[in-house]
Amino acid sequence: MLLKDNISVYYITSSNTECSGTNITQGGLMDLQPQQLFSLIVLLGTLLVFVSDSIGNMLAFGNRFVNAFTTAIVWGVLFFMLYFVLGAVEIKLASDMSRLVVMTAVGSGIVFVADMIGNVIAFGNRFLNSLITAIIWATMFVALRMYGFV
Repeated sequence: MLLKDNISVYYITSSNTECSGTNITQGGLMDLQPQQLFSLIVLLGTLLVFVSDSIGNMLAFGNRFVNAFTTAIVWGVLFFMLYFVLGAVEIKLASDMSRLVVMTAVGSGIVFVADMIGNVIAFGNRFLNSLITAIIWATMFVALRMYGFV
């Protein structure tokens, strides 16, 4: 529930989470159930694929292969940058950095395949192409996650 006074906005949630203004002292993403966290990851990933495919469509829409390759590169750059901006990973060892690079490369490969399929299905319409690519990516990600590949 939101309460608004003249100065700031206060968030009131459950009794075990105390909030002051917008600074949450407890709670956040760590309180989510595993299914909710996975759903959030799929939703954010799908949104990232949609945005990167829209950018890829603007940069290279004339050729399906170049379009899919550009989309995969844009997604990889955005994914790599988001890890550092959100502070989701701390690079302490060279193996941590190599693991992040491998995750980015595998994710970009999945985006490339999803965009190639999306290009075949709806190449004439950029918005529909981006939407289909995002849906295909989400389906592939969930399927790969179910079988333990991601």
